[in-house]
Amino acid sequence: MSKKKTTAVGATVLSALVAGGVAFTPVATAQEPVQDSAFALGAEGLLNVSKIPHVQGEGKDHLVYTELPPGDQAILSAGVFNAAADDGFASASTADVGVNLPAAPLIGASLIKAECVDGEARTSLVDLQVGNEKIAIDQLKPNTELIPDPLQGIARLTLNKQEENEDGSTTVTAIAIDLLNSTQTLDISQATCALSDEGDDGDNGDNGDDGDNGDDGDNGDDGDDGNNGGDDNDGNNGGDDGDDSDNGADDGDEAGEDGKAPKPTPQPGNLEVTG
Repeated sequence: MSKKKTTAVGATVLSALVAGGVAFTPVATAQEPVQDSAFALGAEGLLNVSKIPHVQGEGKDHLVYTELPPGDQAILSAGVFNAAADDGFASASTADVGVNLPAAPLIGASLIKAECVDGEARTSLVDLQVGNEKIAIDQLKPNTELIPDPLQGIARLTLNKQEENEDGSTTVTAIAIDLLNSTQTLDISQATCALSDEGDDGDNGDNGDDGDNGDDGDNGDDGDDGNNGGDDNDGNNGGDDGDDSDNGADDGDEAGEDGKAPKPTPQPGNLEVTG
């Protein structure tokens, strides 16, 4: 594409954005601290789109079929926008996407998804194509830049864009579109997360080895003392007491177990005979 034609196309793109009736100048926003968060769409430049749907900290949100800006001049349309975040987790997805830049071929995809778990980021792209050209996605590496021929001099795509933030969190943008040297940017499906609180404490979890103190359960060996108790009940003493019952045997005059009187035992004796 010649330089003159590229300039003309660029002017057409800018005119279309202005005609869309959107804010003409970037909106200054206060810098927010980076935390677990996600949004499906955000745009800055002549077309400013607040992050939608936007979830921070914990929660989830979605939008069903959206055109921006509304009407025939829509630059972007999508069937469903999803965003969700939790401790150490963030996910954003956009389904049935169409990015219609003026004087440029349609950029479309069935699914554009970014996900971040404990600082580990990944991107999923399904049926991505620019115009009639299908973009093959094979083991998508971080920060893969792509400028298909139809977009030469107009826009640059960065797929699976990953950034390490100062606070240790990671941000992943499934598709970042840079139009005319950042005159307009468009982020589709972005997620930011850090290591979960549980993960942070996980290293300290090694202290769980203290659980080995459970060996103190071996103190149950003290239960051997119970044998001593058994020894006491071995009844050597009690048995000895049983010996006392032998004395009872000498009292043979007692009734037997059947309740009958015992048979008399003859006793020798010397009786005097008198006349």
